[in-house]
Amino acid sequence: MMESLQGSLNALVAITGFLLFYVFCHICALTTFVTEEVWGISYLRTTVVRFLAGGFLPISFFPAPLARASAVLPFQYMIYAPASALAGRVPAADVPPMLGVGAAWIFGLLAIDRLYWRFLVRRITHHGG
Repeated sequence: MMESLQGSLNALVAITGFLLFYVFCHICALTTFVTEEVWGISYLRTTVVRFLAGGFLPISFFPAPLARASAVLPFQYMIYAPASALAGRVPAADVPPMLGVGAAWIFGLLAIDRLYWRFLVRRITHHGG
């Protein structure tokens, strides 16, 4: 029974990571409304996410100031936390707080996304309108 609960919680951490990554990518994609090239924004997004989420180097190897910065930002909940949970390296007691922080970041980024969308829609002119 406990194994099933742990597996379900780990799956929720993975889904939370995916949703967080999706919302962050959508915010970056909205930026392309005001630029001519998407390549630079996409490259910057990929590099920042991979580095600060522990995709290049595990966060446990980061120097203390960089690890603290990564702990405050949402990026570790995109890759590092789901990978750690699915690998069984996160105790069951630590999973619910991880889910809560990930969900808080999702809702926070969704709010930013909606505000940014409204701002950009007002700036778009189509056929002179």
